[in-house]
Amino acid sequence: MSDEFNCIIVGVGGQGGATLTNVIAEAATRKGLRGRMHETLGMAQRGGSVQVQIRLGSQVYSSFIPPGQADVLIALDPNEALRAAEYIGKKTTIIMNTNGILPVSVLMGKEKYPDLKEEISLLKQLGREVYAYDAYGLAKQAGSIRAMSVVLLGSLAKLGISPLTRDELYQAMLDTVPKKYLKENIAAFNAGEMEIEKLRKK
Repeated sequence: MSDEFNCIIVGVGGQGGATLTNVIAEAATRKGLRGRMHETLGMAQRGGSVQVQIRLGSQVYSSFIPPGQADVLIALDPNEALRAAEYIGKKTTIIMNTNGILPVSVLMGKEKYPDLKEEISLLKQLGREVYAYDAYGLAKQAGSIRAMSVVLLGSLAKLGISPLTRDELYQAMLDTVPKKYLKENIAAFNAGEMEIEKLRKK
């Protein structure tokens, strides 16, 4: 692998960011990869911003990703993707759920939610590639909206852009997710893979 692989996971509390982080960490540990991680859980239980930085590589000494050096940004919420813009560079691949959670201020009419098309356009200018789709809807079809983060995990696995293979991520998911929720999460993982295939053909 390269000396460094940087992944940022962003979202809001309750979207499944912890599950996604745990699966990636488990897969990396099993593979024997050295890594560091930093979490920012601002009001995670109340829908506040959540950001996790994961760094893997033989030459990684800090848990903080330098500006513009993220290899992958996984956004469980489109608005949170823009909050992490400082880490996006020309090598960054962005995998983003387009069905976000509206903040209380927006629901009360005090603020306006950013236009999704404008967000995607801006992210395309900042990064290398953007794969944006309704992961929430796919998770719902798979049987559980709580599996949304696993939909995005499936997309990461399909793209093959991390030092962790598809099978390594899949097996870590099988062993990390509670057994009673495996059926829905397997379906969600597969849905994320299939969605990438569709987007690549466009």
